[in-house]
Amino acid sequence: MKSDVGRFKMEIKTPWTTRRKLIIGFGASALAGAAIIGGRLGYSREEDFVIAMTKRALPDATIPSAALEHFARDYVSELHGNRLDSLNKLVLLSAALSAQGVDMLLGSTEKYKNFRRTTVTQFLIKSNYFATDGGKTGPLEYYGNLPCGQNPFSQFG
Repeated sequence: MKSDVGRFKMEIKTPWTTRRKLIIGFGASALAGAAIIGGRLGYSREEDFVIAMTKRALPDATIPSAALEHFARDYVSELHGNRLDSLNKLVLLSAALSAQGVDMLLGSTEKYKNFRRTTVTQFLIKSNYFATDGGKTGPLEYYGNLPCGQNPFSQFG
């Protein structure tokens, strides 16, 4: 925009950020964020969250992916009621944040600590974790459901 004021010519520039451009930018970024989160929700599974939680709890152990997938399938199929609802809520939250983000956000709450501890304990008990010195002497194997009351330390003669 140009204006002549007397003998001085003055050019007035409009700012590059206007309210309309800001509203359009915020709306477009919110739409893109919703599309990304919606896409992640469509592909997120309970088993993937259980696998990520187990890997984060045992970073030094050598765990084959097939063993983790088998464990996650078994673990999710055994959940019922409130525990399954809790897992579904965690999966939805992890679609927006990732498993590490869920750990950072809920890591101090007792309910999440118990859920994570129970999940990892189930993997430790149903695998050869203790026989391989924590996965240091060889890769871990997942044995599946144990017979006789789920007690890995019972001996049969």
